[in-house]
Amino acid sequence: FPDNPNETKQLNPELARKKGLHIENIHTPFLGVNEFWIDNLDGEEYLKQQMICIDDCKNHEIQIMVLHINQGLIPPPISKVGLERLNKLIDKAENENVYLAFENMRNLEHLQYIFYKIQSEKTKFCYDSGHHNCKTSSEDLLTEFSDKLIAINLHDNNGLDDEHKLPFDGTIDWNSTIQSLKKSNYTDAMCLEVIGSSYPNLSPFEFLHVAYQRAEGLLDIKESLK
Repeated sequence: FPDNPNETKQLNPELARKKGLHIENIHTPFLGVNEFWIDNLDGEEYLKQQMICIDDCKNHEIQIMVLHINQGLIPPPISKVGLERLNKLIDKAENENVYLAFENMRNLEHLQYIFYKIQSEKTKFCYDSGHHNCKTSSEDLLTEFSDKLIAINLHDNNGLDDEHKLPFDGTIDWNSTIQSLKKSNYTDAMCLEVIGSSYPNLSPFEFLHVAYQRAEGLLDIKESLK
């Protein structure tokens, strides 16, 4: 985040582990992601930023890096310079033993290209339930990319806006979503990506408590599907 100084950021992983927390992945900055596909200095800067994040993963022993590969309904087309940058990113991830978990966005073309055209054990899928619900609800992403699934960002919305609300506070059919997750054999954390600004009456501690309860609710659904 812009207000998180680099010196503080570098201390956070060890601080989390001292508190008994496991760091499953990091989410990289995504502002300017479309420049990745354009032959300009901003595209080179975006690549450099993602490369640094791979170094951060290696230095702090974090196995998975979640990232965006495009933005908006009509992003720049897949390009030669973009593929060259993508190959550099994948090469570095392979050398540093870091998984690149690409999120589903509104336009799936770039994501599908990566998974269908590029052969690498380090290219994986991060399923974002909120993006799915408000951007590509007609697509069966958890079936299409089930063999690539390595991370999840679970949150809810009204089906129109990317609100990052708590599960069960929007229009997502969580029974169906959890059933699809279960079929994919995903076995890691029930990871929420929720924002407290939609809940101004809750203190940070109260919001965290409710979020934990909602995650337990998702686990209850998973258990009931056995």
